[in-house]
Amino acid sequence: MSAEQVMSEQSGKGLEAAITAAIAAGKGYSLRDVTGLGRNVNKSAPSRWKVCLQRKGGPPQSVDFGVVLNSERCLKTWTGHNAVPRMPDLAGKDVRTAEEAILDMGYPAADIKLSTGTAAPTGSAESGDIAGWVCTQEPRAGEPFHNPATVKLQVDEGSCP
Repeated sequence: MSAEQVMSEQSGKGLEAAITAAIAAGKGYSLRDVTGLGRNVNKSAPSRWKVCLQRKGGPPQSVDFGVVLNSERCLKTWTGHNAVPRMPDLAGKDVRTAEEAILDMGYPAADIKLSTGTAAPTGSAESGDIAGWVCTQEPRAGEPFHNPATVKLQVDEGSCP
């Protein structure tokens, strides 16, 4: 089976499988969110994405994967548009549950800032060093996804004031 045949089988599959196939075929790869939302596809969390489109990439040998989040519908063109997701209401949620909801929207973990008791961020989703319950959030619940944006969560280990 040729490398092109292997690559032609990736649309509709999870991004992890597509990356593995590209590497096995000796190809480089690039990732692009094809929803028109301008999200940075997080290579450290490929399980959140699926491949909808692919095309031959640049030299020497590579493939471009057009992806969307698993919860979104696939688009048929590289210049499509999906509905803009709205920020969920995270108040009262466990910080880990809130982080997962934000990551599922396509925000990278580095853009999630956590604060406890002060206005300044004291941790991030990547560090896992803060536990507790979300008291307030920015952007507020219902606001549209905006990339790039920092998501700020005010967290309390006990109950919110």
